[in-house]
Amino acid sequence: MKNFLGFILSSFALALVLWACASGIEEFNWSIETSQTIDFLLFIGAIGAAAYFVLFTINKISSDKTGFAFMGLVLLKMAFSIYYLYPFISASPNNIVNLTIYFFVIYFCFLLLEVWFLARLIKSTLAEKDALKNN
Repeated sequence: MKNFLGFILSSFALALVLWACASGIEEFNWSIETSQTIDFLLFIGAIGAAAYFVLFTINKISSDKTGFAFMGLVLLKMAFSIYYLYPFISASPNNIVNLTIYFFVIYFCFLLLEVWFLARLIKSTLAEKDALKNN
């Protein structure tokens, strides 16, 4: 559970950094509002935390299935993201490229964080299994 809490805290810190960067981008007239930034961060952070919790649980139950579950959850998260992004795009058709790029930059930053924490989780699980074998 310590690993999951670390993921949540790191996600929150990443969201703050991305929000600060977004405040700087708004000065370049990308036509992206602060409320959209907060919505994007909350949505991506929530689906990332839910996905990591599922992966954390799967790793505890059957650690050899964690990688397959990750691939499936990435696909599912991408589908949810496109579904979530559609109303924003349809509301401002002149800003499609900016919104899409902006959203998926945030998405991939959170995905990198998720991959890093998942790699640490798998590595610690393998270390625990090796320790049990050696004893």
